[in-house]
Amino acid sequence: WPSNLTSLDPGLTATMIREMANTGARTGLYVAVRDVMKTAGGADPDCDAGLLVKAAAASATGSLGALVSNPLDVVKVRLLADSTRYSSTIGAYPRLMIDEGMAGAFRGLVPNVLRGAFIAVGEVACYDHSKHVLRDFLELQEGFFLHACASLVTGVCATTVAAPFDMIKTRTMNEHVAAGTSADVLLHTMAIEGPQALFRGWVPAYFRLGPHALICFTVLEQIRRFIGLDYI
Repeated sequence: WPSNLTSLDPGLTATMIREMANTGARTGLYVAVRDVMKTAGGADPDCDAGLLVKAAAASATGSLGALVSNPLDVVKVRLLADSTRYSSTIGAYPRLMIDEGMAGAFRGLVPNVLRGAFIAVGEVACYDHSKHVLRDFLELQEGFFLHACASLVTGVCATTVAAPFDMIKTRTMNEHVAAGTSADVLLHTMAIEGPQALFRGWVPAYFRLGPHALICFTVLEQIRRFIGLDYI
């Protein structure tokens, strides 16, 4: 039965590897970058950073996460589209470099970095600020219920922000030969399929990002507390 489970998602291993690299940088570095930006601006270290600082910090860590994970993303996208394209997930990475070099490994980098920055704002910064608003204006206490409510808001924001970039990134990375720039892909899609194509697949994307945000942030908050760190 294990083989039947893995057949449900031929890109499962590639997805896990990509998530460790991408999310490790995007979410793992966020609080440190946010606090550095806050104190660099002369703000009181104990006060709220403000939405703009949170968005800037999330953009920085999200871009970094997308940059370091781009080759991993290329393999993931291709395996999800065609599970027979590479002999194995681990073997796919050197095969990609041998066949296509750095150009292939960093195919779709621009939309991927833009997506990484925007989704980090819609996810990490949105979660951070949603918590602040819910805590201060609705007087919710720090704890699981507050974290869960902020996570649900985060799922909607992240899905909406990421949808256009997901479409462009996937279509660019899945090409054997580059089909023009990311702007070409965007313009061609808009001309042929209309603006609604940018948000095609929003519902299944939410069913991925919504639970992801709910599990990720509630667990992360508890881990931070367990090891003696403050909540986000």
